Amino acid sequence: MIITALQRVDQGKAGKVGGRDRLPFSLSVLFFVSWPLGPDDERQSLPEAGLSGGDMRVATKIVCAIKPSIERASFSDTRLGPIIPETNNIANHDEIWKSYFMKRDLEIDLLRSFVAVAAHRNFTRAAQAIGRTQSAVSLQIKRLESIVEKRLFERSRQSVTITQTGEALLVYANRILSANDAALSHLQRPEAEGLIRIGAPDDYATFLLPPILSALTKAHPRLQFEVTCDNASDLLPMLTHGQLDVVVATHRPESVAGQVARHEPLHWVASPDFIDDHDQPLSLVVFPSGCVCREIALDALKRIDRRWRVAYSTRSIGLIEKAVLDGASVSVMEASVIPPGLKIFDGLAGLPKLPEVVISVHQSNIYEAHVSLAADFLLERLGRAPLQAVS
Repeated sequence: MIITALQRVDQGKAGKVGGRDRLPFSLSVLFFVSWPLGPDDERQSLPEAGLSGGDMRVATKIVCAIKPSIERASFSDTRLGPIIPETNNIANHDEIWKSYFMKRDLEIDLLRSFVAVAAHRNFTRAAQAIGRTQSAVSLQIKRLESIVEKRLFERSRQSVTITQTGEALLVYANRILSANDAALSHLQRPEAEGLIRIGAPDDYATFLLPPILSALTKAHPRLQFEVTCDNASDLLPMLTHGQLDVVVATHRPESVAGQVARHEPLHWVASPDFIDDHDQPLSLVVFPSGCVCREIALDALKRIDRRWRVAYSTRSIGLIEKAVLDGASVSVMEASVIPPGLKIFDGLAGLPKLPEVVISVHQSNIYEAHVSLAADFLLERLGRAPLQAVS
């Protein structure tokens, strides 16, 4: 009789709720049986299922009558088939609920893999950066895509391109990971304090370090930072001699050292109105001798027998930007540190293709807890710093 009564109620309550099909009232009753109590010991409403106040009162009476039988029955029991045919092959009511309404959470591990792929634009390198296998990262991205129900990357044999949906998710993923890491860091090592001496090229110190150090300071207010800007070739000896605690350095792909944070594309950049005169030596504005990016650019020009001259050399990224904007010179920069006013000129006949560089984090051999904390934080955050798109 109860089954027949529920079927009749279902027939009278067919329709739409919030633009979607109303859940059968009989199935709503079953969810109602196991739905958690509210603060006043009353069952919380199920608006997604289309249960109104009147529905709830009817459901309460039905539940009082059938709850003992439902609790004894399995959802795979064929006796419940007439009520909820969708559930004949499901043994757990939680799975039924999820299949109807429950939006799956964005898991931290999935987001961490997603951000790594977005930063490296390569599944193999992303896997290396987070200490997983390529197949594991691929599966995690597929799981994340199934949760958001949209593609996050367009994949080909040559490249990995982030989609518009992926770009939108990347903003939230970074926020979620930042909050997660800050909470864990604060709870696990709340005592971190002391001075941390960091060495980095000026472009990294200007564009990459400020948000990272700001987040680290919020998590550990007692930490202090002293940043020295110079080429990696000058900073690494200072680390060896105990004058620095952590160094962020650039390396050629064939001579990687330290802990790899990311692989970074190199670009030729100039003012938007730049015109290359092939009859004249290429005018360069670059960092001083010893800069890896400078050396790579000069080697590339030599391979195509392109004449060049260094018109301006400085350790300041601000001065490089101004000199390039004000003159007819070009510079070479990593993708994530290109100032907004400059334009990429890759592909011109007189500008050879440039390889990627590697950004690594180096730490002093003398272990100090607060220094180790900062080095780990830098490594992780640099690995997911977004690449800037410059047209």
